[in-house]
Amino acid sequence: MEASVNARLRSAGLVFAAALAWFTFTVGVIGPLTPSEGSPPPRALAVFIGIPELLFIVGALVGRTTLARVAFVLQAAAIAALTVWLVY
Repeated sequence: MEASVNARLRSAGLVFAAALAWFTFTVGVIGPLTPSEGSPPPRALAVFIGIPELLFIVGALVGRTTLARVAFVLQAAAIAALTVWLVY
């Protein structure tokens, strides 16, 4: 019974981390990562890209199944690709 509860809490935590990462990235895209002129400041990149990437990397390390790990790595790659596309 307790193992089932721990697995559910772990899954819920991973889903929450992924949702928080995408929310943070979306907030960054709406404002600081897409300035009208020039490149975004390094501080904005660190916050709105660094935090989601860190959450996805932790999710990939904590995830138990291969599918979960691959999903978190692919999401981290998607954030990186979108950032490169937006900034350059």
